[in-house]
This record gives sequence, C-alpha cells and structure tokens, in this order.
Amino acid sequence: MIKEFKYGFNYKGFLFGWYNGFDQLYRLPSTVKKRSYPIKKLNIIKINKQEGYRVARAQKTILQLKELTERIDYVYVLNGVNGKDCPF
Repeated sequence: MIKEFKYGFNYKGFLFGWYNGFDQLYRLPSTVKKRSYPIKKLNIIKINKQEGYRVARAQKTILQLKELTERIDYVYVLNGVNGKDCPF
C-alpha cells in the first residue's frame, strides 16, 4: 500500500501530512529524542465551535494547521497490506 502526502507541516519535531487534500491528517513516521513513532491517523476533535486536531499534545484548529502547511512530497510505502500484488 502506498500513501502519498503532498502537503504537511513540521510541529515540535514531528512531521504531519494531509491525505486526500485536507480531509485526513496523519502523523508521519519520525524519531524524536531517541523514540520512534509510527504513522497514525489523527481523530477530529471539537475546539470551542470549530473542528481541529490534537497535534503533539496541543489543540489546533484546522485553520491554524492550514497556515503551517507547506509542500512536503512524502511517500509512505507499506508492503504486503492491501497491496495490488498481495493475494490476500
């Protein structure tokens, strides 16, 4: 399975990427202070009357995150799971 992230941002040493435009936000694999963090889909939360995400323990609205967004062109490849060449 291949996931391509065109846009994203770096926040407190973590790399985040938008998938399918600005529909879904993922924390991309990274290493911070000798700890490794895998890819993770983030859940939408309510912040006052707006929607947002919890990003590195901080609550940020989608509008705030779009201001941080830049082009990253990151490709994540996971072999064997839901791949075109995997028979199961």
